[in-house]
Formats: sequence, C-alpha cells, structure tokens
Amino acid sequence: MSQEKTVLAVVPWITDFAAYDLWMQPLGLLRLSSELKALGIHVDFINCLDRYDSGLLQRLKRTKPKHEQKYGCGRFYKETIEKPAVLKGIKRFYFRYGLPLDLFEKKLEALPKLPDVILLSQSMTYWYPGTQLAASILKKYFPDSPIVLGGIYAILMPGHARCALPVDHVYDRSDFDGALELILEVLGLKSLKKKSYSFHDIPRIDYSFLTDKRSVVLETTQGCPYRCRYCSQHLIHKDFKRQEPKKVIDDILFYFREYSAKYFVFYDDALAYEKEKHFLPLLKGIEKLGLKDISFHIPNGLSVSEINDEVAELLKACQFKTLRLSLETSSPLRQKETGGKATNRQFEHAVKCLHKAGFTNWEIETYIIMGLPGQSLEEIKNDADYVFEKEAFPVLAAYSPTPGSFYFEKYFQNSLQEPLLQNNTIFSARSCEIDEEKVRLLRRAIKDKKIRRLNTLAKRLL
Repeated sequence: MSQEKTVLAVVPWITDFAAYDLWMQPLGLLRLSSELKALGIHVDFINCLDRYDSGLLQRLKRTKPKHEQKYGCGRFYKETIEKPAVLKGIKRFYFRYGLPLDLFEKKLEALPKLPDVILLSQSMTYWYPGTQLAASILKKYFPDSPIVLGGIYAILMPGHARCALPVDHVYDRSDFDGALELILEVLGLKSLKKKSYSFHDIPRIDYSFLTDKRSVVLETTQGCPYRCRYCSQHLIHKDFKRQEPKKVIDDILFYFREYSAKYFVFYDDALAYEKEKHFLPLLKGIEKLGLKDISFHIPNGLSVSEINDEVAELLKACQFKTLRLSLETSSPLRQKETGGKATNRQFEHAVKCLHKAGFTNWEIETYIIMGLPGQSLEEIKNDADYVFEKEAFPVLAAYSPTPGSFYFEKYFQNSLQEPLLQNNTIFSARSCEIDEEKVRLLRRAIKDKKIRRLNTLAKRLL
C-alpha cells in the first residue's frame, strides 16, 4: 500500500532585505523525507533555495552559482519584489531569494505523480510570505492534497500560520517522532510506523534529495541549556539532549564515503557545553578518523567558557576552518542582563588558547549582537573595538525579537504580532538610539579594518 502513496516536500523561498546561504539546509524536512523514503513511500523534493539547480544555472548560462564562496557557501539567486505594506518605510530593496516562479511551476508540472500530502517548512517567522506564496501555488496545482506546515515559524507562531497560510495542518512541535506520526496518519499509513524515535536514534539524512552534496550539516545536540533573554530556543526544544559521540563519528564517516562530503558543519546551539561529556570525545573521534581533504565549521557560535588549550589544539588538528565565538557583548552589565553566558575573562582566555594552537586573528570570528533594547551605537562600537583589541574579528549580528523570549515578552509582545516586524534588518525602527545609516558605516569600518590587518599580515609573510 505504501508504494501507492506520494509525498511532495517543498523548501519555500526566503523573502527579506538580505539573505546568504551559510550552509542553510532544511534538516527537519530532509530527515522526514529520508525516513518516508525508507518506509517505501515515494518522495519528491523541491528546494526553492537550491543554488545549484540545473534549470537555474542553465538560465543564467553558468556551470556553477555566481559569487560562490569558500566551503560551499554563497549568495542566493534573487529577484526584487514589492515590499509588504508594513515595511514600506524601510529604505532598502526587498527580495525573493530562490528559484524564479516559472521554474518552480515547471517542476510542479513535471512531477511524475500527484502528491497525497505536501510538506512545507519555514524557519524565520518573518520569512512567511515566501511560504505563503508557495502554499498558494501548491493549492492551485493540487487542490485536493493536504499541506502540512512545520518548522520554527509554526512552533513560535502557530496561530498566525493557521490564519495566514492556506495549509491544512500546522505542526507546532519540534519532535521528529510526532511529525512522522502525523504525516503517516494523513496518508492513512499509520500502521507503517513500527518504532518510536528519540533524538539519539534519529535517522540519517538521505542527501540524494540535494543537488550539492559537498556540505553536510550536523546537529549533534538539541536544545540549549542557557537561557539568553533574547532567544526562544527553550520553546523550540524544551530539553537539552546530546547524541552519542560515536554515532556522530559514524555519521561523518558514512557521509564522507557515501556522498564524498567535504564540508561538515555543526549547527548546534550549545555544542561545547560540558565539553567532557560530548565535545571533547567528539573532537578526539574526528582526529582518529584521519580523513583528508575535508574541513569542519562552527558558524552558530561556540561558548567561550568551554575553550581551553586541549579544545583549541583539537580544533586545529581536526581542520576546523570556520570558528565563531559567542561573546555577544563586552559590557559586564549587559552580559549579566542577557543571561550571563560569557564573560570578558572567558573570552580573552579562549582567544589566547586559539592563538596558541595556531589560529590567526581573522579565523577567530566573534559575534557581537546589536539592536538590543536600550543599546546605543557607541556601545556596539565599543564591543567591536574590544574584540579587535583582543586580536579577534567582530561579526555584527542584528537582533531579531523572537516570540516567547524574555525581551519579546517584556518589550514587544503588544507591538510585534505581525512577524514581518520581527525582521532583524529593521532593528532601527525599534531602537531610537540606533540609526541604520550609522550602522551601515560601522559595518563598513569593521570590514575595512579587517582588510587592512589582513594586508599587513600578508606583507609580513612575504
């Protein structure tokens, strides 16, 4: 019976002022598609954010995406679209990132089977217009196929999703087991589910669904033990869980052999937390693999409190190329106010250890958050100067008020029920002390300072 059923999984567009493919992969949708396929169900997968889509490259008369960056990252194809009414006052262009509409519709027309159920997923709440558009087009083509929506947007704002999108089911939880059960129930195949899955034995991703298989995103922990006041992670995953390091090592080896993967990316929120229990065994296991011509990346922010000489040396030995530290602010008062995850002393110790292990200044990128309630431009500039002074490089991360976080509930609950207003690009509209043009100049100054230091270093090496 399962052979007669067909599922269509769709990764929708991003609609925003800015977007960049920093190893952006729809892990939840990929995991569900992989398990449904393993159960004998036919799965069609359309990724609107596929920079390597053959139809897109053919149209652009290219063999690979334009502006392709190192380690598989790069810019999305984009088209300028009209700004929604609530964003009219923002003096920036607004884009739809991903496949042109006609290419998406051609893919729908070419599907070998009508879908019995359609899966959609979206992360950022303020990207919902792209999901809304995808759902509307899918309903036009397949009016009798129920649509199931999941992802962070559905978890944080399920009521809005049910009202704004033409979908039949909004799955407002994060557990894989429950999502799989719902899909099989909609398909009338509930009996196919033979076991219950936990995070510890969650299925491997079948990367045949993706065009570019060089990059593999790993999520070895789930949830976050910290309670930063600007974050809603505790609502998405209520408990903090870890996979066994051996399972992660086995997965890395499998992806390397099966797909010739080159770039392994950890997208954990608390990868190094209690390092002796997870991170250190993981690093030691990677080192023992001795795999050549691969690299590892941590773009999501590494806790500085967990970095010592041993961790730094293993990071270097294991070929970690992208390393971003979580500092967020150098103000002791704001550190305490936001949750106390990091101190300047811990940051300085972490940087010293990384330098000692052989990492250079520009390899030690450090997140600085901007746009927090009551934060001034001078404070952000001081944070960036502090990071430069300690021989690392600042990366400005614009604050986005996420539903359910402490700051959202205290400052924005009554004014930002429209998800579009939660966009991190328009933080200046929420913080009268920060001017968008001045922030642009600050970003430029940081970039110029980084370039000057790189040029100085290059001259020394020559």
